[in-house]
Amino acid sequence: SSGINAEWPLRPGVNLLASNMGLPVDAVRLVTGLLFCQIFAVLHRVVISKMSDPTTKRTIHLLLGLFLGYYVWDLDCLHHCASALGFYLMFSILPWELAAKLNFLYQLGYLAVGYYFNNLVENYAINWTTSQAVVTLKMIGIGFDLCDRQKDGVKLPGVMTILGYVFFMGTYLVGPLDDFKRFEAFFSDKLFDKEKGPGIGIGLKRVAHGVFYLVVSVLTTSFFTTDYMFTPQFLDLLLPLRILYVTAWGHCGLYKYLGVWCIAESACMYMGYTFNGEEKWDGLRNVSTNAFHQSTKLQDIIEP
Repeated sequence: SSGINAEWPLRPGVNLLASNMGLPVDAVRLVTGLLFCQIFAVLHRVVISKMSDPTTKRTIHLLLGLFLGYYVWDLDCLHHCASALGFYLMFSILPWELAAKLNFLYQLGYLAVGYYFNNLVENYAINWTTSQAVVTLKMIGIGFDLCDRQKDGVKLPGVMTILGYVFFMGTYLVGPLDDFKRFEAFFSDKLFDKEKGPGIGIGLKRVAHGVFYLVVSVLTTSFFTTDYMFTPQFLDLLLPLRILYVTAWGHCGLYKYLGVWCIAESACMYMGYTFNGEEKWDGLRNVSTNAFHQSTKLQDIIEP
């Protein structure tokens, strides 16, 4: 069960903020957790990136990620540790090809059970499965990646490195999804030339997009509701008006996701983690907002 109501020094203020805004506490905690990522990203630019030892940098980021996990999900963040430790044990004991297959079943099964007990039995709520979806994809991806690279003599990363990858604060809470090669290159200063790092403006632009979507989501929530579509008043509307209402309801309903995705991306941009190999900083994307607004079919949104 979730420990989301447990108290610790930061939580009373967040709970009061949520109450005053009339928003769910878990949603406010997630958004403020993403704002902590902005602060940590600046800390990385100013202090952590200047360090030369990759292990030290990874350890600091792991601690920051664990802080975020406990702040947002309380002790439910231990589920994410279980995914990482399960992966490490299987690849430590079993042949890697077998481990990759069992790891796939373990990670997907863990997520499915979490969804069943937290999102299907009860009404949907923001909980540890939000981050577990990202962790699941990370652990499945690194498993198959290790199998592919086994012939090149790659060794199993240490358990602290695996935990660091899971809890990397830029991608831990809601993505964007990153592969382990990028994670390794980033902490060994091989991802991009630090002398040509990203300007802070690119991250600020993305976080501004995120805040805009969240504000619009809050403002439109009371206007476009699911309950209204089951009332006699809705059925009395002309068909074109009903179509417009359902369209607006679906469109605005996604704004909260676009908001948190954009804010999460911005922290990665600050640090240069989104480098795409061409001195651009859009290598990791949760969502293409242009595609979202301009597309005429779902396929246009999910294609890069």
